[in-house]
Amino acid sequence: MIKYTIKRFIYMIITLFVIVTLTFVIMHAIPGDPLASEGRNLPTQQRENLYEKYGLNKPLSTQYVIFMKNLILKFDLGESYSYPGVTVNSIIKEKAPVSGIIGGEALLFGVVIGIVLGIIAAFKKGTGIDYVVMFIAIIGVTLPSFVVATLLQYFFTVKLRLFPTTGWGEMKHTVLPAIALGFGQIAIYARFMRNSCIEVINQDYILTADAKGTSNIKLVTKHILRNAIMPIVTMFGPAIASVFTGTFIIENIFSIPGIGRYFVSSITNRDYPVILGTTVFVAVLFIISVFVVDILYGLIDPRVKIIDKM
Repeated sequence: MIKYTIKRFIYMIITLFVIVTLTFVIMHAIPGDPLASEGRNLPTQQRENLYEKYGLNKPLSTQYVIFMKNLILKFDLGESYSYPGVTVNSIIKEKAPVSGIIGGEALLFGVVIGIVLGIIAAFKKGTGIDYVVMFIAIIGVTLPSFVVATLLQYFFTVKLRLFPTTGWGEMKHTVLPAIALGFGQIAIYARFMRNSCIEVINQDYILTADAKGTSNIKLVTKHILRNAIMPIVTMFGPAIASVFTGTFIIENIFSIPGIGRYFVSSITNRDYPVILGTTVFVAVLFIISVFVVDILYGLIDPRVKIIDKM
């Protein structure tokens, strides 16, 4: 297990290095002046001072070395071009929890309801309930989150006036964004859970337990769920990181002060440090979540063994 953990950790570092390097190269390949919005009307000397301050007058290879050195040795992601004096570290520290709240609620909402609907559809295969669940799955996969968000705002804020359209600070501000972001998750988890449950239900040991008169609740909790949930666990790891990227659009629609709004504006303004910083943050989150999923596999199903060929 220790050998496997070390091996995976090395792979994680290499993967992160490749992601950061590619992002750095692609980002600087985009034409345009990253300080145009700040230095357009400034005197030449002040403009040159900005370039000197941010190191943009140095060769690209030197900028890359400086960034990687600060990242590795100091965990310093630099200072934002659009918000002078504000570091990327402070932006992530302050705004990531906001996105995490919305994303966490959406993930919990999507996973729980999706699993329940998937199990019900599997037991009611071929019935009207099954068709309704599959219809929800199709709609959830087809409709983008921003369309769902717009519909929710129209019905629940304009028509019914149950929730605020925008804002942040209270629990009521998180309901509609979480539903908008989690609706697609419901569709995905319901579909996969249904297919996985149907496959498990047809196994001989399930048929034997059912023939012995085992109740449906006990059958699901003791036999079906533990075996059918494995595909869901596989999806859950990447989903943890995807909820952060998914909030980028939702945060702009609902005016939520999360990290997503900074990321979107940083692309428009060519704010290189914020782009790189948020990319590193999401990449680390994704890599760690995938690693945790691998460990959970062995805990959920003892039949799964870690095979190390080093």
